[in-house]
Amino acid sequence: MLSRSLRSFRSFFTMAFAWLLLAAAPTVAQTPTLTTDQADYPPGATCTLTGAGFAPGETVRMQVLHADPSHPSTGEEHDPWYVTADGNGGFRWPGYRGR
Repeated sequence: MLSRSLRSFRSFFTMAFAWLLLAAAPTVAQTPTLTTDQADYPPGATCTLTGAGFAPGETVRMQVLHADPSHPSTGEEHDPWYVTADGNGGFRWPGYRGR
């Protein structure tokens, strides 16, 4: 009788320990991404920026700069701004307008 109780306890303990290990396992981190609604924009166009893979509630610093070094990234349209990721680690910023 003791042997059967011991086996049941050991099985229960093993299952409980395995569950705790799974529950405590770290989640897989996502690589943050930023996408735009178009590949390129003419001067003065408005673009929508979409982010994903951030931590929920994370504050993300945004800044748009020219890829072409012959065009200086000066002026207030190139100043950084901040967005906050939603509960799923994403955000959508409609309305960045460059010059």
